[in-house]
Amino acid sequence: MEEVKKRTLAITIGDIRGIGLEVLSKAVLKLNLHEKELPFLTLISPVEEITLTSIPDLKDITIKIVQKLNDCDNKKLNILITDTIRTEPTKTDKKLAGLIAIKSLKTAKKLAIKGEVEGIITLPIEKSAVSLHYKNFIGQTEFLAEDTGVEPEMIFYRDNLSLILVTRHIPLSNVSAQINRDRVLNAITSLINFMRMMAINDIRIAVLALNPHAGEGGLIGDEEEEISKAIEDIKGNKNYSDCLITGPHPPDALFAHLNKGDYNGIIAMYHDQGLIPMKMLGPSVNITWGLPFIRTSPDHGPAFDIAGKGMADERSTLMAIETAVGLLSKR
Repeated sequence: MEEVKKRTLAITIGDIRGIGLEVLSKAVLKLNLHEKELPFLTLISPVEEITLTSIPDLKDITIKIVQKLNDCDNKKLNILITDTIRTEPTKTDKKLAGLIAIKSLKTAKKLAIKGEVEGIITLPIEKSAVSLHYKNFIGQTEFLAEDTGVEPEMIFYRDNLSLILVTRHIPLSNVSAQINRDRVLNAITSLINFMRMMAINDIRIAVLALNPHAGEGGLIGDEEEEISKAIEDIKGNKNYSDCLITGPHPPDALFAHLNKGDYNGIIAMYHDQGLIPMKMLGPSVNITWGLPFIRTSPDHGPAFDIAGKGMADERSTLMAIETAVGLLSKR
């Protein structure tokens, strides 16, 4: 992981009833902050200091409570106190948890838009809890993109595999209407640009079909015609002549043979088509591509069923931090 000096990455608090603070604490321990020159890692907390310092998940790491970003220390996990909410994870109801989550998210976004932090790492939330306080909230990705003038892409990255979604958080019944030449083309070019930034050589991307058996020549849907047009557009663009782009592939066949190493990039048409097999491969990091600031997050939710049990796997959160640091070093 590349090291960066005197720059700040904000970390949102997520849903404090879940595993967010546990995986953050475990990830920070593995980072060995005292041995490196990394950016300032700053947790944005609407929960007041007296409560926050009593949370068990944070007791194993060295923290510094700050009232302003200028006071941060890159050898510790900084916690910027932004409000006076007093609660404990086990005593927090859904409504209050949603309020804490959206307050943290709003502050982090404001700081990023103003350029006071260079990136945001978001811990997991429960969308329905946040929606009690923010009308039409459908996800942190969409919230962070509001008022930025960009249409971001969701990219998932692990080891030697990158995956992008053509559609994001929409009902499955609406996916077909969103599959068109331009959307698929944007997804392909965005994934190539990301892979190039990550210094991935020999880019080999498989574009998935939407329908079973890739539509069987139009017998089972015609969305593959739009997908094929986008693929041909890329193949005809000399800026991407060094990239191998193939498809549309039947998803079941493609993922069944993915371990062969034929491809290091995948274009998935909708959320679960890409994320179910991706998560079966192991932890990954979620990257929001196209925002004016860096945003990464672990690839899982708040996992209430194991919260407080010390069982949570921190690898995806560690990857989210390391990837944000790596992207920051390239800006």
